[in-house]
Amino acid sequence: MATSTESTELIQVESLNAIDLFTAGGVDNIVKQIKEKVEAHVPDLETAKGRSEIASLAYKVARSKTILDGLGKDLVADRKRELAKVDAERKRLRDDLDRLRDYARQPLTEWEEEQKRIEEAKRLQAEKDQAEEEAHAEYALRERERVVREREAEIARQEAERKAKEEAERIERERKEREERIAKEAEDRARRDAEMALQKEREARWRAEREKIEAEARAKAEREAAVREAERKAREEAERKERERLETERKAKEEAERKAANKRHQKKITAEALESAIDAGFEAQVAATIIDAIVAGQIKHVTINY
Repeated sequence: MATSTESTELIQVESLNAIDLFTAGGVDNIVKQIKEKVEAHVPDLETAKGRSEIASLAYKVARSKTILDGLGKDLVADRKRELAKVDAERKRLRDDLDRLRDYARQPLTEWEEEQKRIEEAKRLQAEKDQAEEEAHAEYALRERERVVREREAEIARQEAERKAKEEAERIERERKEREERIAKEAEDRARRDAEMALQKEREARWRAEREKIEAEARAKAEREAAVREAERKAREEAERKERERLETERKAKEEAERKAANKRHQKKITAEALESAIDAGFEAQVAATIIDAIVAGQIKHVTINY
């Protein structure tokens, strides 16, 4: 248990009762008291003394945690010792009554085991009878399956003969249809060739006129395309310059944000290093002076990894 000499200046240990502390909102009350004292402190990072006071305040909070947790551990240990005695008596009570229960039930237990042996003999005989019935049923089933297989084989043979006949008829029918199709295709091809010759003569006449019109249209389109290309290049150049301006602004903003983040990270690492030095046993003022010297590069071969 913590004594009255263990003071953190944030709590009065001698006035605490462990049972009251860890029941009925006691933890909330003590945390509130410590929080009020921490929030009342005005941090000063400009001077070594101010930084030392910050580290000292953090150490006092950590020390308060250790003292309060120790009160809880002692309380739990006392309760566990009392409960262990009760558990030992409970086990002895259970073991004695279990033996007495088994002794009182022994005649019934022996009778039940005899009944189980009788029932097991009946079950084995019933399984034997059932196995014989199943063997007879299996033989009858195999005979029925053999007859079915023979009948299916005959049906399959007849079906194969029918399909072979149908296949021969189909081949003959397709041969006749193919010959008729070839004759019709030759007739259609001759008619299409005549129509195509006439169509080619007509196409030659209007192709010359179309090429003349297309040449004029291409010349006009090329002139218009040259104008559009010049406008497009001017527009793309303006867009490129705008993108470069925006990219320059974005990089400058990101660089400023990165520097600010690095500064916050370095500040956090320095504070954690100071707290570790205090936890290792250094006085807060000495720990702060050492950390400042390391940050300033005044201690050879020693750095802080950010």
